[in-house]
Amino acid sequence: MNSTAFNEIASTNVQATQAESSRKRHCSLRRSGISSWGFAISALADLLLVGGSGLLCYGICFHTNLFAKTGLLEMTNAHPSAPAIMYFGLLLLYAVLFPIAAHAQRIHDHSPERPLFRELLLVFKAWAIATPLLAAFVFFSSAKTSSRLVFELTSVASLIALLCSRAWRWHVVHKQRTQGYGLQHALVVGAGPVGQLLAAHLNRHPSLGYTVKGFLDLHPNGDPCVLGSIEEFAKVAQEKFIDEVFIAVRSENGLVNTVLAEARRLHLDVRIVPDLFEDTVKLPAPEFLGPFPVRVLHRERVPALRLRLKRLIDFSVSAAALALLSPLFALIALAIELDSPGPILYRASRVGRKGRPFICYKFRTMVTDADKLKSGLRHLNERNGPLFKINGDPRLTGIGSFLRRYSLDELPQLWNVLKGDMSLVGPRPPEFDEITNYRPEQMRRLDATPGITGLWQVSARQDPSFDVAVALDTEYIENWSLLLDFKILLKTLPVVFKGTGH
Repeated sequence: MNSTAFNEIASTNVQATQAESSRKRHCSLRRSGISSWGFAISALADLLLVGGSGLLCYGICFHTNLFAKTGLLEMTNAHPSAPAIMYFGLLLLYAVLFPIAAHAQRIHDHSPERPLFRELLLVFKAWAIATPLLAAFVFFSSAKTSSRLVFELTSVASLIALLCSRAWRWHVVHKQRTQGYGLQHALVVGAGPVGQLLAAHLNRHPSLGYTVKGFLDLHPNGDPCVLGSIEEFAKVAQEKFIDEVFIAVRSENGLVNTVLAEARRLHLDVRIVPDLFEDTVKLPAPEFLGPFPVRVLHRERVPALRLRLKRLIDFSVSAAALALLSPLFALIALAIELDSPGPILYRASRVGRKGRPFICYKFRTMVTDADKLKSGLRHLNERNGPLFKINGDPRLTGIGSFLRRYSLDELPQLWNVLKGDMSLVGPRPPEFDEITNYRPEQMRRLDATPGITGLWQVSARQDPSFDVAVALDTEYIENWSLLLDFKILLKTLPVVFKGTGH
């Protein structure tokens, strides 16, 4: 692809972005990412590290005997009686200067492709900009009577704290990615040499943050890694829970525009990979994935702060609820033990976000061989589609019927919420045999972390239609907000107390 074709595509993308910005933003729960709020959190963390280092050094210098015995305070023109407000003002200035310098170095743009050495080098460069600026301000202002030792120690301590913080964060993220956590699902459009090399590189280096689910190509050749033709883009993207698309096919820009339009409709990130066997000088690439130059055509912005707050709320509430409800857990466990033989907890395989399996915990409400009896009861199913539900299920135990009626059997799912497999609010977690009957567009409900309660549970719990359940789950994902979660939680309480579960 030459630079003229790329410029036409980029221009089309800019126009589409401007048109879309005037409409209501889609709020995706598909993945976490960097937003303006995410940048603010990262900058605030750096500010606190610098400020904390300065306060520590100030306290050591003026409120301990560590330096008083050596005479260093007198040698550096430091006076304990000097106004503390002067030091705190300069410290605040320094704490603000570093995030500004860090922004100039693009440190807060946590790129998964950035190696640790490069990350630490950028931190050092930002520090090397902020520190001389503070020194110049001190020299040309009345603050030059303050202790040089305090600020020398603060600058060194801040650098050490910032470097250690970045190194720790980098290692945590890369360790998680190496273990398969937090990886973006990638789809490569073009199964030619460039696409194959790119996919191999991404799969060999999970620390980059991607796992390649397969290819699309103009002419599928039966390779199992080629998931279909480019015309099947939307279907494959939904079935494989794709997050990002890499275009690595030599074609007219009309095809690229078609893929780009579909990816934007599905809220996917898109990057284009210039053909490595062509002259790439004409097409400058500001980003690299290893040796591969890439150019961003579209990047989906995600409400990172709100997603982190949602997770924080989930963790805090589930931890508190598990502690407070432990006596009730003990009573229910005793009742189940006395009512019928079998385990107290029922461990069921469920499908989580992006189709990942997890073990869902519930109090056992049925006889021990209930799963084996399910096939013989299919003709009594009262739900449409892949859902299975029977009013007055003969497999229920005596205490199980009571637990189901008031949703007490779902209390152990608080442990799933604490672990992160589930959320307090989200789509209902489906069974594996259920999703085999999903249409591609119904896979959308797996874009979000499943919840103990949700819009379907409080709006149409008794509705037998599977399409209604999917529509409500999709509506929740499309319109998600923390306020919506709060409203659903409030509506859950009266639904539970009515005892309408079965």
